[in-house]
Amino acid sequence: ANLMQQSTRRAQRAEALRRIASLAGSEATQEEALQFSMLELSRFLQADVAAIFLLEDSLGTLQLHEESVVGLSKDRIAQISLHLVTQANIHNTVTDTQVLVYSDDMSSDDSLPQPYRALQQMLPDTASLIVSPLIARGRSIGEILICSTHRNLFDYNDHQSLETAASQIAIAIERASLINQTDESLKRRADEMNSIQHLTRRFNVTDNIETILHMVYDEAMRISGANEGGIIVFQQEYNNAMPVIISERIGTTPPNLTALDLAAVSRKEAVNVPDFQASGFVPDSMKMRSGLVLPITKLGNVVGVLRLFSRRTNHFDSVAQDLIQLLVSQTGVALTNIWEYNHAASR
Repeated sequence: ANLMQQSTRRAQRAEALRRIASLAGSEATQEEALQFSMLELSRFLQADVAAIFLLEDSLGTLQLHEESVVGLSKDRIAQISLHLVTQANIHNTVTDTQVLVYSDDMSSDDSLPQPYRALQQMLPDTASLIVSPLIARGRSIGEILICSTHRNLFDYNDHQSLETAASQIAIAIERASLINQTDESLKRRADEMNSIQHLTRRFNVTDNIETILHMVYDEAMRISGANEGGIIVFQQEYNNAMPVIISERIGTTPPNLTALDLAAVSRKEAVNVPDFQASGFVPDSMKMRSGLVLPITKLGNVVGVLRLFSRRTNHFDSVAQDLIQLLVSQTGVALTNIWEYNHAASR
């Protein structure tokens, strides 16, 4: 019976995420997409409060997106907005750290970062909390906050669902900011972000890891124009004290991790080599002149790498790297959802 409930809940989760992805990629305005996405999230997660906070770069602070708020009165919205303006500091927020924050009881949680303890004073009836970063091209653009008056309401699957939805909403926000730009590189970003968004919708309708990896590999090769590439997925999260055991391979991959792979894994960030001859790294094939390796992560822990190589020097520009980073981020979320479900089903 428990497994049946989990299966039903998972189907509901997938459907909710599909609707959010569809809204984010539709012809709806940004305001409409954000408003209906937050309504969908609050319904599915049974939240009493849902809100988006967007980073205002020029002021260095967060601003409440008032049109998409769910569950707050106008007076409360005005109070929170004033607090954010006067605080003028994003230090220790999820936007700052890019790490999800949650609490089962905000009123007694001493580990809760100060910005959310301060917010709890303005929302005294709230207990459970999840805050997920909005990340576009590796850069924070804000955060989504979900609250409930019930303690211990949100579980790990809810955390994952919010992170998945946040990645879709971040794409929609970023795309809206680029869509009216005339610069060629910005148009390229907007077009490719649309393509990635369509691809991630397909992640929600398959449980087959190999299928997802092939889709990601094909998209990465297309976006980057690489001559060779591959994906390696580890059997467990990377730990430099333990040997890496590889569970999945797609494309061109070596038998073991290379120095370039290990650099990306240990740094937990992309490593772009414009010219192998001028670097300390050695390519898999001497025909390759430049390379780009990005770690695939699960909740901040590295679980694989995406590897791209070109016969030309300086091939992987910042636009390609940003787009591939977005694709890799979505891949990590999709793989995590499958692994967590499989783990629950095996109990």
